[in-house]
Amino acid sequence: MAGLLLLAGCWLGGYLFPWWWPALAACAIGAWLPRRAGMAALSGFLGAGAAWACSAAWQDFRNHHILSHRIAPLFHLPGPMGAIAATGLVGGLMGAAGAWAGYALREWLAPRALAIDPPPFVDARKAAADAAGSESSDGTDAARTGDTPEAPLAGPGGELGP
Repeated sequence: MAGLLLLAGCWLGGYLFPWWWPALAACAIGAWLPRRAGMAALSGFLGAGAAWACSAAWQDFRNHHILSHRIAPLFHLPGPMGAIAATGLVGGLMGAAGAWAGYALREWLAPRALAIDPPPFVDARKAAADAAGSESSDGTDAARTGDTPEAPLAGPGGELGP
C-alpha cells in the first residue's frame, strides 16, 4: 500500500514540485505507514522507482525515443530501455533513502521498543535482587513500600555494632 501511495504521490507531485520531491514524499510515507525499516526502504524503492521509470517512459514515448537513443550510448547502456531502467534505479534509490529516513525519524522520536519491553539489564538487576532477597542499600525500596530496613545482625560476641 505504501508503494502505491508513493507511486501516485511521486507521479502527481512530479509535475508540480522539483526533482527531489519523491524523497520528501517517501520520507512522509515511510514515517507514516511501514512497520519495519526493510519494508519502508523496499516500498520507497518500488514506489519512487516505478514513478520515475513510468515518467521517463512516458516522456520517451512523447518525443519518439529521440533523447533515450542519444543518452544510452553516453552512459554505455544497452539501449533506450536501459536509459529508462537507469532512471528508475536512481529514483528508486532516492525513494528508498527517503522512506528509510522517515521510518528512522519516527523511531527516533517515539521508540516503540522501550515502551513495550524494558531493556534486558533492568530485568537482570531485578532478578538478581530478588534472588539475593535483599533490599537496596540506601533504603529507597523500603521508603517506597512502607517497610523498614531490618536491624543488623549481632556479631560473634552477641553485641550489636562494632
